[in-house]
Amino acid sequence: MAICTACHPAPLPDADSPSAKTYVARCGQCHVPYNPHELTASMWDTQVLMMEAKIQNAGMPPLSTDDREAILEYLKSNAGTQ
Repeated sequence: MAICTACHPAPLPDADSPSAKTYVARCGQCHVPYNPHELTASMWDTQVLMMEAKIQNAGMPPLSTDDREAILEYLKSNAGTQ
């Protein structure tokens, strides 16, 4: 019997924290939120910047300064190292 570990991704770290909830609420509107461990902290800076452009192009409300800071804080504090 084969087990598909990719079929059930690991739960998000600190999923009940306010910043994780903001991340899921905003980023989960268009796609399943990625686990922060998948990218490094510096990679998350770039990714969020790119996603902000996609949010704008999709006609969605932009991230507020508070939401952007909360999302980046959450992603960076739980980021991978490689």
